[in-house]
Formats: sequence, C-alpha cells, structure tokens
Amino acid sequence: MKIDIRFIIALVLIACLFTLWSCKRQNSLNNSGKEATASTNTAIQEVQIHNTETSTTPNHTDLSNTTEEVSGQELVLVNTDKPQVEEPVATNEEQLAAQTDKASLQAFIHTQEKELFKDIDNYNVIAAKNTLNAYLKYIEEYPKDKEYTPVTMFKASELYRSLKQFEASITMMSRITKEFPKFDKAPDCQFLIGFTYENSLKDLAKAKMAYEDFLEQYPKHSLREDVVFSLKFLGKTPEEIIEMMKE
Repeated sequence: MKIDIRFIIALVLIACLFTLWSCKRQNSLNNSGKEATASTNTAIQEVQIHNTETSTTPNHTDLSNTTEEVSGQELVLVNTDKPQVEEPVATNEEQLAAQTDKASLQAFIHTQEKELFKDIDNYNVIAAKNTLNAYLKYIEEYPKDKEYTPVTMFKASELYRSLKQFEASITMMSRITKEFPKFDKAPDCQFLIGFTYENSLKDLAKAKMAYEDFLEQYPKHSLREDVVFSLKFLGKTPEEIIEMMKE
C-alpha cells in the first residue's frame, strides 16, 4: 500500500499544534489558580485585621493603658503624645534634710562615709563636704549623745583639716576637750590643736599654749614625750634641731 508523504506531514503538524494548545491551556489554568489563591488570602487577612482592630481597639482615643497579646507576650501601647517626665533626683542636701531621727541620720552618715572612702587614691572633695555636713547636723541635733557625738566631732575635725579649714578643725577639737573630757580621743585633740597651730597656721605662740595645756591636763599620757619634744624644738628648722640634738 502506497502512503502519501504529504499525508504523514499533515498528521505531524496537527499533533504539534494540539500539544502547543494543551500547554497554553494548562498555563492559563495555573495562573488563574494562583490569582484566585492570592485573592482569597488577601481577603482572609483583611477580615483578620478588621476583627483584631474591632476586638482590641478601645472606643476612646487614649491608648496609654491599652495592651495586646502578641505571640504570647504582652505588648503595651504607649501614647507618645504625652510627654515622658523623669522623676527628679533628690540632692544631697534634700536627702540629708529627710533624715529626721537618730537612726536614719546615722545610717545616712554611714552611706556618706562609704562614698568618701570608696576610692582612697583620689580624694573626693564633694563627698568630704557632704559627709562633713551630715556630721554637723548630727552634732547639732544630738549634742548630748556621749557615745556617737564625740566620735562624730572628732571625724568632723579631721575632715576640716583635710579641707584645709584649720581654724574650724581647732574649734571642733576644743569643743571635744571641753564637752567630752572623758572621750578617749580628747588628749589627741589637745595635742593636734598645738600641732595645727605650729605646722599649719604657723602660730607658734598659740601652739606653745596648746602644748603646755596638754602637759598640764594629761601629764601621764603616751603623747607626753612628743609634746615635750615639740615644745623644746618649737620654731626651729630641721637643721637647727639636728644641731641641738648633737649637743
């Protein structure tokens, strides 16, 4: 049987056209499905957003106390239109004024001392003044406290010396010797009065009087020999002292 070649070519062309038509139809169906899915997802998201806004948004406009649950965590919505005001920090003077009883004032002094001696290699002048102010308040408010007040007065005199307020230091030490003569540091105060007059204020006459008062009041004290030495070489230069000791 003789087959016409043109017939075979026609069948091949028809088959190719059918294949191309099938591919285009499949692509069209796929695209339509994707668009439909996207459209459906968008619609679902819009419904969810609408439901969320309806259930979580209060009827009023102040959102400062509104909260939402997001992934198991509480989200606080803050009204940024309101200014955020920071609480002012009380100054040292205000904190000191707030100490209205003996126990709280003693605790405050302890806190100030910790701040003062926090860095022993660097003298903190501000901390020294704050501590001194606390000492002075206690001395003023509890002048008859025989246990804590003389100790506080002695510490105050030392801080005055460290701040180079020598006259104030001498005044405080003089008060100790008069108001608390049985305080164990009273003899030291009398000696330091003479020492401060001699070495810091260069007032040799007052230094001599302070040293002589020491010898009269505390003739058997361990500092007696130091006072005798100071009186003997009062006003002398180191070179003169060396020459006098050779004799």
